[in-house]
Amino acid sequence: MLVLERTFETAGPDSEALPRVRAYLAKVGFHPDASGLRFSRGDVTGSLFGTDPRRWACTLTLTVAAESGGVRIAALLEVRTLGQSVNKPEGWFFSAELDALGPIAAGELPPEPVTDELVALARRRARIAWAIGLGFALAALVFLLVALAREPE
Repeated sequence: MLVLERTFETAGPDSEALPRVRAYLAKVGFHPDASGLRFSRGDVTGSLFGTDPRRWACTLTLTVAAESGGVRIAALLEVRTLGQSVNKPEGWFFSAELDALGPIAAGELPPEPVTDELVALARRRARIAWAIGLGFALAALVFLLVALAREPE
């Protein structure tokens, strides 16, 4: 499991910051639960077989605390990585999504949350890993079939 945390502070009430954060999270594919502070995206099959990190099962939990003249928001992202190996491109992808929350909550223009290049790099790496794994599995199967086809001496 990949766990990332970010904490950021904004000037102004949470009634202004939270709707902006919720709108951004909806834009990048997160779905809120009844509380409005816990979001989820992806599913187990995406975590097991997906080459796009946006399909991996993950939950994002927001903790909001009022501070003098502003609000402090803590974000905890938990990504289910069963069946995946998390390398730099995947880490950059999820970090970029979390890093965008601060400027969005502050009302600044959001940075590009995730570049297509990062997604393409993560997909390419996952496809290469699957191809290598499939190659080894096929080689083992051929070796087994050849061994079984030989007549016992």
